[in-house]
Amino acid sequence: MVRSFLAIDLNRETKNFLDHAMGHWQRLPCKIRWTRVENLHITLKFLGEISQDTIEQLIPVLSSRLSGLSPFTLTLSGVGAFPSLRNARILWIGFQESKPLLNLVKIVEDLCAEQGIPREARGFHPHITVGRIKAGRSVYQKILPFFTTPVPAISMGVSKVVLYRSDLFATGPVYSQLAHFPLEGNL
Repeated sequence: MVRSFLAIDLNRETKNFLDHAMGHWQRLPCKIRWTRVENLHITLKFLGEISQDTIEQLIPVLSSRLSGLSPFTLTLSGVGAFPSLRNARILWIGFQESKPLLNLVKIVEDLCAEQGIPREARGFHPHITVGRIKAGRSVYQKILPFFTTPVPAISMGVSKVVLYRSDLFATGPVYSQLAHFPLEGNL
């Protein structure tokens, strides 16, 4: 079984901004496991533990369908937390929703469902997970500076989707690219 997900990689400008910002956020007075800069991405679909056979069936289907989609642009749009600001467990940087992005997510969900991978129960919210809070309750006051961080309107082009393998270690996850799917169409 292979733990895997489909994602959009970030451009250098976005990673540089996040690397700089995360350097400031690491001073927050609570236990947060920060995402390594090289692991930052936008998850389109977490596939979970799937068989190698499923991966081998999924790759040509994704390649065929996604190649017909056109590249598009995403823009950073703020910070937030899951499940809520007051009960933060995951800290994230968001992106503006766009029709091309939502269309891409729908196609990915449909293609994965056709391969027997369950649909995501929660609605899609385009974001990058930058940190996971490990401390207990009542950290809102301690992490308030995170929520007041100005986020520049950095835009980035999306020209491919990547299928990653995720191996979990005590030091954090390690992601390995299994395949990538260029967006080359005019749709």
